[in-house]
Amino acid sequence: MKEKRCKHTAWLVLGIAVILCAAVLAACIIWTAFAEFFARYIARAVRYALAAITSVLPFSLGEVLVLAAAAGVVVWLITAVISIIGKLRKKRQTKLKRRILLAPIALVGIIFCLFVLTLFPSYHRVSLEQQLGYTSEVSDDEVFSAFSQTADALNTLSAATELNSEGETEFDGDFRAMAEAVRKAVDKYAAAHKFIQPHGFRAKGIMLSEPMTYTRISGVYTFFTGESNVNTNYADFMLVYTMAHEYFHARGIAPENECNFLAFAALYESDNEYLRYSALANMFLKLANTAYGIDPDRYAEICSTLNENFITEYRTYCDFYDRYENKTVSEMSDAVNDAYLKSQGQQSGVASYGMIAAFAANYFK
Repeated sequence: MKEKRCKHTAWLVLGIAVILCAAVLAACIIWTAFAEFFARYIARAVRYALAAITSVLPFSLGEVLVLAAAAGVVVWLITAVISIIGKLRKKRQTKLKRRILLAPIALVGIIFCLFVLTLFPSYHRVSLEQQLGYTSEVSDDEVFSAFSQTADALNTLSAATELNSEGETEFDGDFRAMAEAVRKAVDKYAAAHKFIQPHGFRAKGIMLSEPMTYTRISGVYTFFTGESNVNTNYADFMLVYTMAHEYFHARGIAPENECNFLAFAALYESDNEYLRYSALANMFLKLANTAYGIDPDRYAEICSTLNENFITEYRTYCDFYDRYENKTVSEMSDAVNDAYLKSQGQQSGVASYGMIAAFAANYFK
């Protein structure tokens, strides 16, 4: 009887939590000021607490839970089939069916609450343009000015870098040192911008990085564990940038283009030359498509000035990317991510990752 009462209490608590979180969700959608307050203070506390708890683990708990959930789905399906076609006693069968039905409902409820309490408000807070005092209206000349300045700075740093035997640059240190260096750069940038959570924890490498590469996903912030997870199979100049991007998700910035720009700004303003190189290399590549679309001739003129070291590194990266070409897997991954981003109000979907030209133009004015 006591066990039954405890179960009812647990369901009552979960039900109340879901209702309250649904109310928070609605308030965030219709009231920007509330979303900003919630993201800055309440969600920040929850994110930090989750990250602090999971930071003691040397592996990604988020990855383990995702793999366990996948295995759980298989077990759930098998159990569901057995409960339907098995020759169980009627009472036992009814009890088993009830458990099979309630388990996923409870899981969905918990995930929903964690999402609302950590990341969802950040999709509806004051935009980064407003926070930084930027304008979204920039001229073609301003975009090309940013593109040109990025290329010039990239050439200076690229000329001073060395390539390994595979035609890649390397960070001076192991993964742990890299994660710590990027974290410090993000800490420094966040300290100067009060709308960003000031402290965070080191990124963790994904164990299944190589198979994950087929999805074209280089990193992910697992909101339900507070961890910044990165695909360690990527080249160092991409890995550094991905870390910074995921760190900003963990600090309350949700839109992908905002995280991409902040990753650039934090790395570019750091004292570490390799972090600055990563910032410029990634910004150049993200501005390239926009610049080409505006004026192919001016684009080609700037590209003709690129340092040979960067050209070699980029070719090596393209060859790496081609080795993991799998249209079915990558298209499925893009479709899921695109649907998710649009459901959170980012109407451009996955295209939003590259939409930072206006940010760059404002930054380099």
